[in-house]
Amino acid sequence: MPEIKEEKDVKQWCQQYNTGTAGLVMPLDIKHSYANWQYITQEFVDGRAKDMQVLADKCRGPALLFGSGPSMDDLMPMIHDFKGSVCCSTSQATTLLYYGKSPDLIVQLDAQTRLDELIAPTWSKNTILCLNPGCHPDIVQAWKGPKLYYRPIDPSREFYNMILPMAYPQITTQLLLFSCSPAAQLGILRNLGYNPIFLVGLDMGFPKNKSRFTWWHWREFGAEIHNGKYKTGGWRWIPDPPTAMPEEFIRSKNGVLTDRTNLFFKRSIFAVTLLETHRPEAPQVIYASKGIFTEFPIVDGREVIAKQGQGFEKLYRTAEETRNVCERYLATQSMYVVEFDAGGGQKGVRFIECEDWKTTVPGYIAEMIKQGLKVEDANTAMSRISQIVKGNEEAEKGA
Repeated sequence: MPEIKEEKDVKQWCQQYNTGTAGLVMPLDIKHSYANWQYITQEFVDGRAKDMQVLADKCRGPALLFGSGPSMDDLMPMIHDFKGSVCCSTSQATTLLYYGKSPDLIVQLDAQTRLDELIAPTWSKNTILCLNPGCHPDIVQAWKGPKLYYRPIDPSREFYNMILPMAYPQITTQLLLFSCSPAAQLGILRNLGYNPIFLVGLDMGFPKNKSRFTWWHWREFGAEIHNGKYKTGGWRWIPDPPTAMPEEFIRSKNGVLTDRTNLFFKRSIFAVTLLETHRPEAPQVIYASKGIFTEFPIVDGREVIAKQGQGFEKLYRTAEETRNVCERYLATQSMYVVEFDAGGGQKGVRFIECEDWKTTVPGYIAEMIKQGLKVEDANTAMSRISQIVKGNEEAEKGA
């Protein structure tokens, strides 16, 4: 077995990951957005689909945000008892249904996802599919339940920032996706108004030496052509075989093994959480999984379901406390934060990824000022970052 690296020693750069992801996904986003244009346009005319903004800040109460970690299996036998809202990606949707819980929100993010992930005997008429124009046309056309649309944005790519808004002016909700479904789910839940949000099955690691949850699919079996006629043996639920473990492992802070991709996704969760601290209501993100997060308040997912997500107020944090936790973690990954006035009483955030923050951050601030942005005072930003870095160094020495 190769040497296991420590989380604190692993540095990854967004540009490398995002370039690779864009190379895979962006051509499909362009292709599907073109193919879907007529159908989606007609959906809006007919009232069969709406912009996500129609529900913005109108949803209340706790929500479970599902990831694909192995600890999801522990909660499935009792998930049907949870009366609150459940949000998942297409990856977990059929498994939740198998255990008797049709999700409230299914988030479709990846243009590579195919319709087979949503094949099921039936979905609740209230299950909402949240999707974007770049999703596969088969999914766009096959889903007959409610739909809420959003547009992905990527500040560095003209297609997402200029062409999509012109092609789909009826879709006004924009989301930074961070190439990570749980991060997009978190942004959507907060956009709709849910609070607190419990991260369940979001291990982003390999507890119990498993790579992910047991995925249940609704599949046809025994199909054949007999005397020119199609015959089927029927449909049934079939579990996926376990997926392979990675070749390289990284030991997280709490000892749970993970890999580079999951660590990158972990960073995305902190970035979105930090962005959400600028809403009037502080985000209450609570970790109810068995994976690599040690920075959020931690509870047992079974307790969350048993208590219907209620009674955890003692774990709540202020926006400032949450922002500090997020900035501290991001700084360990060489990512630093500068705030600016986004207008309308709103604050914006610029994430700056660099090795030498003392030199690079002032340069970024000067450039933002040239762009006409009302940036926080450079000395204030540098002082805050210095304190965060110093705090991380002291914490590492004391570990």
